[in-house]
Amino acid sequence: MSIAIEDGNYLQEAWEHVLTCLSRFEHLLLLGEGAPPESSFFSVSVPDPDEKLQKNLKKKGSALQNPAVMAVVRGGSYDSASVGTNLAGLVSPEQINNFISNLNLLDQIGNFELNHIFAHSQRLNGDAIVAFVKALCKVSMAELQSPTDPRVFSLTKIVEIAHYNMNRIRLVWSRIWNVLSDFFVLVGLSENLSVAFFVMDSLRQLAMKFLEREELANYNFQNEFLRPFAVVMQKSTSSEIRELIVRCVTHMVLTRVGNVKSGWKSVFTVFTIAAADEWKNIVLLAFGTMEKIVRDYFPYITETETTTFTDCVKCLIAFTNSKFNSDASLNAIAFLRFCAVKLAEGGLVCYDKNKECNHANPEENISNYKDDHVFFWVPLLSGLSKLTSDPRPTIRKGAVEVLFDILKDHGHLFSSIFWINIFKSAIYPVFNMEQRHDGYLLLAENSLGPFEEESAYFESDAVAVGCLIELFTKVFDVVRSELVHVLEVLSSYIKSPCRQLSNIGLYALLRLTDNLGQNFSEKEWKDVSLVLKFSAEFTFPVFSQIVDAMSKISIPDRFQTYSDAEDYSDHESSVHNEEDANMEKASYAIVRLKDHVAVLLSIVEVIQKLYEVHKKSFSASHVGILLEILSSVASHSSKVNSEASLLQKLEKVCSLLEIPEPPVVHLENECHQRYLRFLKNILRDNVLVSDKPIIESRIVSECENVLQIYLNCSGYSSGKDAADNMVSHNNSMLRRVIPLPSAKKEELAARTSLIVLAIRALNDLDRDTFRNHLRRIFPLLVNLVRSEHSSGILSAAAWILSTKHPLDRFDQFCHVSSQKRNLINRNALRKRRNQVFWFIFFVATVALLDCCHRPSLLFAKSSPRKLQEPAMRKRERENPCGVCGHYHRYEEGEVCGICGHRLPASDDRPIQHASAFPTEILKDFLYLGSYDNASRGELLKTLGISRILNTVPACQNLYKNSFTYHCLKDLENLQFDDANQFLEQCEREKARVLVHCMSGKNRSPAIVIAYLMWSRGWRLIQSFQWVKERRPQVELTTEVHAQLVEFEKRNFGSNEAFPPSKMIVHEPPSFGFNTLFPKGIGATTAPVFNQPTTVSIFQSVDTNSDPNAFVFGAVRSSTGNEAPMES
Repeated sequence: MSIAIEDGNYLQEAWEHVLTCLSRFEHLLLLGEGAPPESSFFSVSVPDPDEKLQKNLKKKGSALQNPAVMAVVRGGSYDSASVGTNLAGLVSPEQINNFISNLNLLDQIGNFELNHIFAHSQRLNGDAIVAFVKALCKVSMAELQSPTDPRVFSLTKIVEIAHYNMNRIRLVWSRIWNVLSDFFVLVGLSENLSVAFFVMDSLRQLAMKFLEREELANYNFQNEFLRPFAVVMQKSTSSEIRELIVRCVTHMVLTRVGNVKSGWKSVFTVFTIAAADEWKNIVLLAFGTMEKIVRDYFPYITETETTTFTDCVKCLIAFTNSKFNSDASLNAIAFLRFCAVKLAEGGLVCYDKNKECNHANPEENISNYKDDHVFFWVPLLSGLSKLTSDPRPTIRKGAVEVLFDILKDHGHLFSSIFWINIFKSAIYPVFNMEQRHDGYLLLAENSLGPFEEESAYFESDAVAVGCLIELFTKVFDVVRSELVHVLEVLSSYIKSPCRQLSNIGLYALLRLTDNLGQNFSEKEWKDVSLVLKFSAEFTFPVFSQIVDAMSKISIPDRFQTYSDAEDYSDHESSVHNEEDANMEKASYAIVRLKDHVAVLLSIVEVIQKLYEVHKKSFSASHVGILLEILSSVASHSSKVNSEASLLQKLEKVCSLLEIPEPPVVHLENECHQRYLRFLKNILRDNVLVSDKPIIESRIVSECENVLQIYLNCSGYSSGKDAADNMVSHNNSMLRRVIPLPSAKKEELAARTSLIVLAIRALNDLDRDTFRNHLRRIFPLLVNLVRSEHSSGILSAAAWILSTKHPLDRFDQFCHVSSQKRNLINRNALRKRRNQVFWFIFFVATVALLDCCHRPSLLFAKSSPRKLQEPAMRKRERENPCGVCGHYHRYEEGEVCGICGHRLPASDDRPIQHASAFPTEILKDFLYLGSYDNASRGELLKTLGISRILNTVPACQNLYKNSFTYHCLKDLENLQFDDANQFLEQCEREKARVLVHCMSGKNRSPAIVIAYLMWSRGWRLIQSFQWVKERRPQVELTTEVHAQLVEFEKRNFGSNEAFPPSKMIVHEPPSFGFNTLFPKGIGATTAPVFNQPTTVSIFQSVDTNSDPNAFVFGAVRSSTGNEAPMES
């Protein structure tokens, strides 16, 4: 001991012998005093098979089993002791007592002498103290690892040595702590939990002593002495040790929070590791401490070092990934928003003592903050961006909302360069559609797999895309260059084979153009058009995949599930399994085809809506691109409907599975109608003035295509050949026409509106243009009269020839000059004359027969309602109406016999088309639409609509499991009070609601107007104008208007003057379809068949006038109310 005190600076490795002797002396002192051995505080497992013998020896005194004690008592040195000493040579208690009494050890050495050496360590130089600490750690390790008698004497001295030498210079202290840190980590990972517990508690005591001292600036020793907690926390396999560490760190932080400086980094590291722990108690314990730190002690986090803010953010993000408690994850996301608020307030700048904070001029602080501290946003925003791919819907949606809310609220702090970096690192990763497509199993070349519609993602996707459009609209001037990449994001959704995702992208594109369309340049509009073009072309191969896959599948004649495999042989079971697999693949193909149809229909509708709203911003190149898209989609729709073998298989599958067939006919009709309307709109608006002949030629080609499609459906494969062979001098026998099957008749009825539109388009052409293309059109018109058709088609065909080619120009049409007459075969001229003759003959004959079978048309003005309704035949079936597309019960052979749709004549006004999107009356709350809008459930979900107010009692509620319905029961009187209470509840609960009637023009607008009067305090005229500006097709009847006036009197006491010029009030509506063929305005009346004043259908008429309205269904209701539709 004297040597250790006097020559300690020169001992170096010899300190191990000195400290070992001190350890032995201390042990002998304890034995002499009769103190219990330290091993009693630890639970040691001794690997001895004879457990009874070992327990008996422990009862006699475990201290006697110490190898060092046995060596000393026998007279040997401590180095001669061996861990593997045999138990047969144990020392008896009498030998120990005699040995201690002979040494008189208690009289010579006491605790004071032992402690004096450790206290004297403060006087050792730098190298000596390091050697001293190394030797002490080695001796302590030997004590703790003793298999029979673990001791903690040296461990307690380590804590004292660290405390005595705490004031040494940084260089020396760092060397000391490197040794101590490795020691604590090694012992903390011990398999003996009692030893590990004792070591961690000793480290906590040492850390508390250090935290009592204030750390100097730029001195990160707190982080160093807390690091062993993090290392043991990460490497320990014992949940008890990990929980102890969390509790130790919690105790240190909460009791010494004001003194924690650089130690925050290690604290957050420990909690970050705890957030990913597999034990729920540890996770919740750590998050509770983290919650208190962020909520109550946030200013202390960045008081000395702002980089700890990043560690705090990473810790919170780790808790959001916790799988045990979603509430903890959501609270962690909320704390991330709190951190963003603190960061935006410039808190990090003011807390940074290395910079001067100018409290007098906060604007200057914010300016400096933008440049110097903007990088702190990166981990916060990137962490939230990664959370958007979390499998839990609530976490995913919460992360999306918080991310975009932070960007919208604090984006003014960012420069344009940083904004671009945010889009690349935080925003675009949210919309990683490659991973999403992996989730949806696409069709392979040789197999047909299931298309997984993970509906849990749809809501968060809709929220994310909506937030993106809203954010981009707000910062468009700063990030205008990112428009191309935003369009790529939307394109990735539009290209998705899932119609829900595709609708999300299309609706977002409409929102983007509505918000920023007036600011787009010509190049930007071209980018928008190209996105639609590439997206449409991307969807076409999906149909080829379906065709290829279905070609390898055979459909059984009858389908039956076989659950009892024991009743069948192995061969029969394999056959049945194969049939089940084929039927399953076929059902997937039907789903895929329906989605494909829905995506194409949505694309063409968006194109039409874009043109209607932004046509003034479109140049000729933009219109050309849109025209090309519609043309390609129309051609593709015809290709889809021409795959007879595929459609037959799918029809068979649908019959076996009792599911609806894919609406391929509706797709073809709709695509061709929109393409033809788009061509007519271009010609009307003079968008492509220089290309007018080309547009007219495309109109004629499209009409020719439409006519040929109709003739093919009716059984005429080639219009020209059929017309040439209609009259044959070599064969005077009359042809026998085979009646069409009912399915073909239904298809022809569904194509009625398309064929009528084509004929009207031809009628709108100039006379000279029509003459130039007459050779192509005339044979098709001839066969059109010969085929099965409705009276509406006959009326349109007769009108076009009576106005464009009256009888007095028949010779001019068939005339051939004398020079050419000699070159033309007389038979060819005779055939041409026969074509005209037979066309006139058939037109007159069919008109006469139609007039005879429907005498009410001659007396429509004077006959009662019963005479106007067609007589019902025996066979009635549920089929789609050829005009509106809804399902009604109609008389076979007629277009629609119950719904009351009329076919008024057309004037020069553009044909209005009903949009699939309802009209937004009040932002994010109130929507107004028709029954067609209410029947599009997926589109309503995309818009966020959850409740529907049905104003027509007879309208069927289609999606009772998906939406909350409220129906008005009275058909005659509108129940304004009932509707207002329902709408008020929806607005109070922030639920989006759709108000609809049949057409969206009369009853539902009245309900919306009444609610605006009641909730907003507006008068009737103001409320009506508000609705009319957003939905121009509103047409209130006189009865409904009177009810609104009465409602205004009841609420305001008196009604304001409401001049007729301020409001459009019409006769009882015909379900909103009277705009398909608007009635002409003019004094001159053109003759139409089935009218008594008509002398001849070929008499010369004013070519500038239009035909009268032709009724080819039931006459409109005269009651002023919308007729109920059969559900």
